[in-house]
Amino acid sequence: MWATLRAELVYFRPVLLTAWAIAAGVSVLVNVLTLLGHEQSHPGVTVSVGLPGILLVVAAMVVAFIAQGTRSEERRTRLLFTAHLTPPQIGAVLVLLPACLVALGVLFTGVLVGLSALWTGGLNPTPLAMVAGVAGQLLAIVQMGPLAQESTAALRQGRRTAAVLGWAVFVGAILLLAAVQVIGGAAFCLAAQIAVAVVAMATSASLYAHRTDLTR
Repeated sequence: MWATLRAELVYFRPVLLTAWAIAAGVSVLVNVLTLLGHEQSHPGVTVSVGLPGILLVVAAMVVAFIAQGTRSEERRTRLLFTAHLTPPQIGAVLVLLPACLVALGVLFTGVLVGLSALWTGGLNPTPLAMVAGVAGQLLAIVQMGPLAQESTAALRQGRRTAAVLGWAVFVGAILLLAAVQVIGGAAFCLAAQIAVAVVAMATSASLYAHRTDLTR
């Protein structure tokens, strides 16, 4: 299963690198415009590391949704079965791939923060905290895709109880994510977002494992 997950990451690496290149270009453009706009009135303005980090994570989330759509179009599930994987294992790969993509965005943000610390001579944890908060929210959001997909598949295959459970988790997750943004602090929001993502991943993997039609 882990070899398959690694192969999936390699397969979507060109798309991810392209998305990151676009994110880097946008962040450089924004920072340059900010520096030029404030150069005279605020000569101490420095380049922001938070914006590139956030864009890296957003780009990774976009690639995760692209991977989900590509999986159906290319009939990749049939290819994965040739690796002698079981449905529960393929279900695990289905939900772990988006999580790994978002994690890569956070990892490279950490690298950017480290390079910035070496350049400025001091560590500023604020950008990393900002990106962590955004990453937690995006991690939960990106798992809504597989959850909706598997809930729809369950309904299409006549597994009504599973479909109701899947959509109940979907609606509950959306409501909870909206609520914690209003009533919670940063740490509480991050913990709640990760919890929602884990529950959504477990539900999606379980729904996939009980499919009666694995050709789509």
